[in-house]
Amino acid sequence: MTIEELEVLLPLASDQLFRNEFIDTRLPGFKRDSEKVQLAKAVISRVKERLRLAQQKTGNGRQAKAGSSVA
Repeated sequence: MTIEELEVLLPLASDQLFRNEFIDTRLPGFKRDSEKVQLAKAVISRVKERLRLAQQKTGNGRQAKAGSSVA
């Protein structure tokens, strides 16, 4: 994935996790899956860290060339 793609994707993933953890729990019939929530938190955290490192390498990410990818 490119840095630009991750910059767009991460806020969406974080917002969805927040919704699943705090908002959806108030809906009737919602079944909480704490294991999946914890796994999602860990994945988002790892991707954020990779993005941060990639942005440092490219000079804040905003200046990164289009198509720059994150390993």
